[in-house]
Formats: sequence, C-alpha cells, structure tokens
Amino acid sequence: MNRIKQIWATALERYGKILLAVLAVFLLIFPKIFSMYMIRISCTVFCYAVLALSLNILTGYCGILSMGHSAFFCVGAYAAALLMIHTGCNWLIAAIFAFFVAALLGLILGLPTLRLSGSFLVMVTIGFSEIVRTVALVWKDLTNGPLGIKNIPLPSIGGFTLSLYNGGLYYLGLFLVVIFALICAAIKYSKWGRVMHGIKDDELAVAMIGLKPTNYKILAFVLGSAIAGFMGAYYASLLGFIDPSTFTADMSRIILCAVLLGGMGSIPGMAIGAVTIIAIQEAFRFAMEFRLVVFGLILILLMKYAPSGLVGAPSKKPYRLPKGVEVHHGGKQ
Repeated sequence: MNRIKQIWATALERYGKILLAVLAVFLLIFPKIFSMYMIRISCTVFCYAVLALSLNILTGYCGILSMGHSAFFCVGAYAAALLMIHTGCNWLIAAIFAFFVAALLGLILGLPTLRLSGSFLVMVTIGFSEIVRTVALVWKDLTNGPLGIKNIPLPSIGGFTLSLYNGGLYYLGLFLVVIFALICAAIKYSKWGRVMHGIKDDELAVAMIGLKPTNYKILAFVLGSAIAGFMGAYYASLLGFIDPSTFTADMSRIILCAVLLGGMGSIPGMAIGAVTIIAIQEAFRFAMEFRLVVFGLILILLMKYAPSGLVGAPSKKPYRLPKGVEVHHGGKQ
C-alpha cells in the first residue's frame, strides 16, 4: 500500500496541475451531464466532505476522538431553519448564525471535557450527541418534536433561488467544500496547526515547552463544531425537512469512517473518504441495516493494509522485503 501511495504521489507531482484542471472542469459541468439523482447525491457528498474536514481538525490535527460530531451538525441545521422560518432572513445570515451557535456549544462542551482523554472523552461526546437529539425530540414548542420542521427555505442570491433543479445548490455545496478546504489548509500550516500536530504526537512535550495543550484542543473543538454547524444550515435547505431522526449516532460514526478512510490529517483524503462512504451507502441501499457492518469491515481492512488511510501519510513501518532478498549492512549479511 505504501508503494502504491508513493507511485500516486509521484504521478501527482508530475501531472498534478493537469489532473486538477480536468477535475475542476468535470465538477463544473457535472450538473449538465448527470441526472437529478446524481446531483442530489453529490450535494450529500459535499456535506460529508465538509463534515469530515471539520472532524479532521479534531481527530487528524489534534488527536481528539469525538463520536458526537453529528450533534453540532444537528444544532446548526435547527438554528438556521428556525431563524429563516421565524424571521424570514436569508440563508447566509442563518448559516452564519448556525456557525456561531455551534461554536458556542462546542466551547461550552469543550471547556469542562477536553481535560479528559481516550475512552472517557469518547463517552462524553456520545452522551452529548444523544442529549442534543433528545432535546430536539422533546422540546416541541421550539423544534416541533418528532414531526420536525418542514418547508425550510432555499438559499437565494439577488432574488435567484438556488435549487437542485437549476444546479444552484450543487454549485453552492462545491463552493463551500473549496472554501472550507482552504481554511483547513491554512489552519494546518499555521502556528496553531503545528502546535495541534505536536499535541497529537506528544502532548507532554508541548506542555513542557510552555504551551497550554488544553487551550489549543478547545480551539480545535470550537472550529470543528462551528464548521459542522455552518454545514448543517446547507443540509437543512438541501433536504427541506429535518427531524431528530435525521441526526442519529450512526451519522457520527459515518463521519469518523470518512476521516479514517481518507487518511487523518489529509485534506484531499476527506473528499475521497466522503465519496467512498456515500458510494458504499448507495450501493448497499437495498440492505441499509447492514451498511455499518460494511463500514466495520472496511475499517478492519484499513487497519491491516492501510492504517494511515487511502491518501494519508505513508506508514513509517519498513517495507517487507521479498523472499530471497538479503540486506547488507557494512559489507555484512
């Protein structure tokens, strides 16, 4: 697998600009050549790609394992939908509102819990996800309970409504993927990003040079939560209807699968992971109850053959030499 990654990296280095140009043209003409079904699937892929990017800030950069990322996605969707319906504001204002609401919720959760680690933190995030879903289910005066919120307005620009039929939602989703990928790249190569990677590798060493790992972990948690909340606004308008069953614990597991499949820390890997996960979901739509079994098998195979993901950093583990090949050190066999 590492050899394949090296071959792929060499091809990208030589022909990367050409491949990028071809991909850009393909994505731009996609709504013109494919059916409405494929356009809708593509918009779902855009959602999961951004969600994977947001979780990658936590897991890929900082080493924080969260199993409740769908909670912030849910909060963002409800916040934007309720604001648009009750105030009549446009989608962008509602999405920004959802961004800050999710960020505030991430801060409230992160302050007391990010001193935990490992299985304790995982249990807290799972519990938080269930709390959010339960609140959405029982707070009927605000969320309409199990009946959900319907007739969620579509985004519009200058009086032009963006929908699936005119390709507007597709291009908006593609634009959001590009923007958030650039933001995540800027974070990755910034001072903050370097400290986050240091925390993932050795939190004690970061603390010993005078930095406060908890502060950077909270920052990563808030940024990841805020981006998920913003994308919740897009998802609400894409579906036109949301209810508590839309944001289950399975969604958090699927987002995490996309991150692991693409490769933790890799920005292109998040898009590849999202495409692969959605493709698997659609391929096994006839047996949806078994899709998590399929995801589990994929993760087992990944851990064995590609522990760093499809496009993650190559493993530092030395290659296994073919039979009959001997290693010579200083003239000795």
